[in-house]
Amino acid sequence: MIMLETITTMPAAYYVAPLIAMVGLLCASAPERVRTLKTQWLQSSPLMLIGGILMFLGGMSLLDSTALSRDNWINVILNVMGWILLIKASMMIALPQITEQLSQKITPTQYIQIISVAGIAYLLLGLAMQIQLLFW
Repeated sequence: MIMLETITTMPAAYYVAPLIAMVGLLCASAPERVRTLKTQWLQSSPLMLIGGILMFLGGMSLLDSTALSRDNWINVILNVMGWILLIKASMMIALPQITEQLSQKITPTQYIQIISVAGIAYLLLGLAMQIQLLFW
């Protein structure tokens, strides 16, 4: 059973770690660009649906990647991020109007600050996961 779990989880983790690092780099280096993309994204229902589906898959991949980690702190972070993505994805798919209303309550300055901090966190987490996978 453990061997099967490792076989199915390893490919997902190898793709998730660099993706997390790239998203983190984008958010940390260009938060204004991310804010502009978010504004355009929220105005299109098909993009919200596609984004929700992709975000749901990303959340599932993060939750699946926790089986690889030997460190409890990485497992906790991956679980929290995975569940946040799953909840947000579910809202984007099922309740796009409420998602848009909640997003409009955050001021642009607050959003840029949040994205910058989240970007640095994602970048560090992605790099930590990648380093751990190299030595696994």
